[in-house]
Amino acid sequence: MDPVTAASSFSAGRFEPANDDALDRLLAGFCLPAGVSARLSDRFRAEAAAAGAPESAAERAEAALTAWFAEVLGAPERALSRGRAAFLIVGGPHHFADRLLVHPVPAGLAAALRRACPVPVPGPAPRTMPEQSLGFAPAPIAQPGAAAQQAGHPATVGNAPLRGRG
Repeated sequence: MDPVTAASSFSAGRFEPANDDALDRLLAGFCLPAGVSARLSDRFRAEAAAAGAPESAAERAEAALTAWFAEVLGAPERALSRGRAAFLIVGGPHHFADRLLVHPVPAGLAAALRRACPVPVPGPAPRTMPEQSLGFAPAPIAQPGAAAQQAGHPATVGNAPLRGRG
């Protein structure tokens, strides 16, 4: 069996390690306690196996989390990343781990996530770069008699004469 087929195979009700990695990495990003993570992992693996596509467990988990956070936050754009950040900010792994993906969403959790939800970064906008000054430091303030010094000495910079080697 080649590595590509082996990585996506399901045998005897158990996923190959390559399939476990994507789902485990996704759930690890939420810093959930082991029991909660295992329960969610088993749920998505069972759903994927029942659908005949065991390799889709991570995709199913991502879709469910994205939809849940979009509903809770009321904002579908970047719902998974913003929701994950808000979940971690409010201490979700310690206080709300057993309420992740629960319907209906508890009011206290929804309010806490909405308050902690980071504002999305605006997308790039095409525009021209503002003109920048390439000048150096401002010219020194002229001292009385400085013009006479500069006029009398052929090589000066600002108010100070250049010293030659010699």
